[in-house]
Amino acid sequence: MKSAVVLLLIFAVTGITAAGQSIRLNNGQISKVKKIIDVFGTRDKAKIAGFIQYPLNRAYPLKDVKDRNDFTKRFDEIFDDEFVRKIAGSKIADWSEVGWRGVMFDKGSIWLNDEGRIKAVNYQSPKEKLLLVDAIRTDKKNCLNTSGILRNRYI
Repeated sequence: MKSAVVLLLIFAVTGITAAGQSIRLNNGQISKVKKIIDVFGTRDKAKIAGFIQYPLNRAYPLKDVKDRNDFTKRFDEIFDDEFVRKIAGSKIADWSEVGWRGVMFDKGSIWLNDEGRIKAVNYQSPKEKLLLVDAIRTDKKNCLNTSGILRNRYI
């Protein structure tokens, strides 16, 4: 009997937690998501740049995207054609609110802030993955002093 009660409590808590993690969008959020979907449908880098919250963080040691000009130059390294099509072809049901974190798409590949701007892109295109490997390699070389001992850059 005790184990049945414990199981029931576990299912109840798990259900409540799961429901609290991903919530349907309200009308204002739906409007903002539709704008994102539409702008990615145009494939216009300059227009998409207007929907980004700057600076846009990239995986260290890649440099963050500073502003609109930087974004348009680096667009193809951040978003490949496949991912742009995925965003442009998405449905409202593919997006969800996750509490104070904002609205996410594709299990957190993209996050929107309250104003409907893209605040994080966790997706990495194949091009960006290669750039990241190169940047890590360069960073490791820069951290080695002439005797081959790793210097601590943070002291």
